Amino acid sequence: MFGIIPFLRFVQDYKIGNKKILLWVVTGIYLFGPAISFGQLPGFDQYTPLSCQGEIPAIFTTSSTEKYQREIEAILQSGPVEQDFATLDQFTLETNFVIDDLLQSGLVLFNDEVSNYLNEVMQKLLWDEPELQKYVTVYTLRTESVNAFATNQGAIFVTLGLISMLENEAQLAYILSHELVHVKEKHALNLYLKTATLQKGGKDSDLIEETGISESLLSENHYSKEVETEADNLGLERLLKTNYSFATLNSVFDIFKYAYLPFAEVPFDRAVFEGNHYIFPENFFLEELNEITGEDEDADDSESSHPNIGTRRMAMQGAIKDLSNEGRQEFLVSEETFIRVRELARFEIPLLHLHAESFAEVIYCCHLLLQKYPNNFYLRKTLGKALYVHAKYANDDDYFFEGNYKLIEGELQQVHYFLKKLRNKEATILALRYNWETWQNHRDDPELTQIVEDLFIELCMQFDDLDEFIISAPVEMDTLAGDSLKTTSRKSDYWKLAFIDQIGTESFLHEFEKGLEESRNRAERRDYFYSSAGRTEWRKHLIKIKKKGLNLGLDKIVIVNPGYLKMDQRIPGGVKYLETELAQKTFANTLEELALLTPVEIELLDVCRLNKSQTDAFNEIRILNDWFSQQLQQDDLSLTAGYRQNELNEIADHYGTDYFLWTGVFTFQKRKKTVLYGMLFDIRTGRRVIVKFDFFNKRDRAFLVRGHTYDMLNQIGR
Repeated sequence: MFGIIPFLRFVQDYKIGNKKILLWVVTGIYLFGPAISFGQLPGFDQYTPLSCQGEIPAIFTTSSTEKYQREIEAILQSGPVEQDFATLDQFTLETNFVIDDLLQSGLVLFNDEVSNYLNEVMQKLLWDEPELQKYVTVYTLRTESVNAFATNQGAIFVTLGLISMLENEAQLAYILSHELVHVKEKHALNLYLKTATLQKGGKDSDLIEETGISESLLSENHYSKEVETEADNLGLERLLKTNYSFATLNSVFDIFKYAYLPFAEVPFDRAVFEGNHYIFPENFFLEELNEITGEDEDADDSESSHPNIGTRRMAMQGAIKDLSNEGRQEFLVSEETFIRVRELARFEIPLLHLHAESFAEVIYCCHLLLQKYPNNFYLRKTLGKALYVHAKYANDDDYFFEGNYKLIEGELQQVHYFLKKLRNKEATILALRYNWETWQNHRDDPELTQIVEDLFIELCMQFDDLDEFIISAPVEMDTLAGDSLKTTSRKSDYWKLAFIDQIGTESFLHEFEKGLEESRNRAERRDYFYSSAGRTEWRKHLIKIKKKGLNLGLDKIVIVNPGYLKMDQRIPGGVKYLETELAQKTFANTLEELALLTPVEIELLDVCRLNKSQTDAFNEIRILNDWFSQQLQQDDLSLTAGYRQNELNEIADHYGTDYFLWTGVFTFQKRKKTVLYGMLFDIRTGRRVIVKFDFFNKRDRAFLVRGHTYDMLNQIGR
């Protein structure tokens, strides 16, 4: 099926989403739910983001249909089925497909340092259950959210956000123990069966689809609380069978209480952006910050699936109050490995926030880590990317910085407020200044070079020359202990001092002239497009395309995860899962078959077709899909560099083409509607051509799909 992130982003952007997608994830999994040390750790100087390693586990490549059939067969062979079989069958069908969508999305890591460590800790918990050792596997989930969850199939997912918050290995073991209970007791299945029973008794069969959860379930939520209490109690019992310390388990509940905060809380140092002459006005920063309150431990939980934090904390404390912690340890696997794994998670957090376009969070988390690693190129570049994309958005007429700083607590509020205060040109100047400084020591980095060049174009869209900028600091600025600078910094034109150390250099002037030329070319093209002559030419171009197609004349393209989705609101779940997977395989075969009849050579990058040794291709698909999501998010921005542009360039080199196609088919059986799309990108530049985006009031007959697929490929190749 579709990678879940590009798919959900697509359906969200084009208004064809189904709220039930979120319910499937919730009913198929269970939710569970800071410490800082100083001093650099080795191995982070040349940091690269985590990736999957080793062989691809079979769970990632085995078809969802095969998994579903195996599970149903095992259920039938185990004896009489006590539950309603139709509901059990639907649960098995849905969860296998939805979990596979998650596994293939690129959000899940396997055989990496973090996941390997998580599984070592798990083995300490399962020392007396060899069969469960074979059944349960822990995976790292690439998200900044603070969570862990389990599936009935034995997969446990722990987020990087949660790992970044932990104090020690014993706390991790406690969380894993909780999730093990959900796996062993089949809690996800039981909740699904409960939900289905309540739905059958309801008056509105579409209630789940319309609201995401039924009112009946909310009114009888004691079942879910009982489940969570059971998982807490049995999980603690499991932990106590090991030699793990329970001295700091109370802090686990603090992690969830303050889960919305960054992994540390230190004052934001504005010096990370300022220089000797470039100083922000004092009114860019708040004198008082919102107090950190945390989640209300005693909050009314009558409409929550979980007991409140206070209830859970007290239950845990009561269970251990008479026990001795003597001889128990906080680390059974390795303290050194834990600290390294937590640091890896923290290094990942800024990039994850960047993909979520949480720019203030990116800046603050990078700022935290830069205090330990002040010259770390990865961190400086990630922070620079946040400033870069924020500036691009600020210069977009339709963009408003969405963060409401008044709702933010702690030091993070300072960064939200600071970004809110920046005017468009100020955001551009700051982004260019910061990235320019980083670039001076890394001019051989193509990604950063692309960012700097693009920021000069953004600057030149606001300034025709550099006359407004101060070229050199007056003598008194350097001799009066900064008094003159402080006076200037209180004025609205503080930004004129941004490039004192750079503006006179040949390199800076050269880049400015390049940016000015490109910005003028873009302005001319834009003005012509909106002129009478330009509109006439554009209409002629569209008529030509309609008659003869695009005729791109490309020799080769790579097609990434071709997708197919068959939806029918008349059936349980709303998705025809088995038919969808079969149609996707057929569609991939059709692409290969029809490409032979056109001038273009294609190569398929499809998770479903990978063998266990193709981990590099799996990682490439992950990077490409992350980039595709970025392009959909930043649809109106002009050719923004990818967040991992260097790796994208390497992928283009590897496949011998810059052109990558995302294509797929959606069908809606109830209304007999079909959507066929194809989005072709130059992944080096971000330039795109919408080759196909066709809506039909027809079913997805084979001749319809084949005909329009052939037309798409033919337009690309001829």
